[in-house]
Amino acid sequence: MSTMLHLVNKSPTERNSLDSCLRLAQAGSSVLLLEDVVKRKREQLGASHRQTMRAMASLATAYNLAKRFDDAIKVGEEAHQLQLEYLGGDDPLTLQTETVLANAYSFVGRIDDSIRLHQRALAAKTEKLGPSHVSTLE
Repeated sequence: MSTMLHLVNKSPTERNSLDSCLRLAQAGSSVLLLEDVVKRKREQLGASHRQTMRAMASLATAYNLAKRFDDAIKVGEEAHQLQLEYLGGDDPLTLQTETVLANAYSFVGRIDDSIRLHQRALAAKTEKLGPSHVSTLE
């Protein structure tokens, strides 16, 4: 599987290879793919590029889904700090990452940290989008 993932990333415009890879993927392989994406985006674009930060947030989500909560927290905290510095606290990507990170905190019993981030994200979403927006209702 690693070989296939490596080939997909070498030819990102080759849609058939990506479709084949995803069709044959097994549980946990999305984490491998996203780890590779984050590594490549860091190398090519830098850690502070929006696409890199988005990939990091996606990787944190994948780690949560794979029950790799310590990894989710490590990547999520790094992405969150970069987003706060470069995008600001009310950017939608920052708010999304706060929710992912808050969930990871909850899974490992860091309830106070989880509540703090969930409340901050909800307040920012409500202020920016309004109380009836689908992102505020989540």
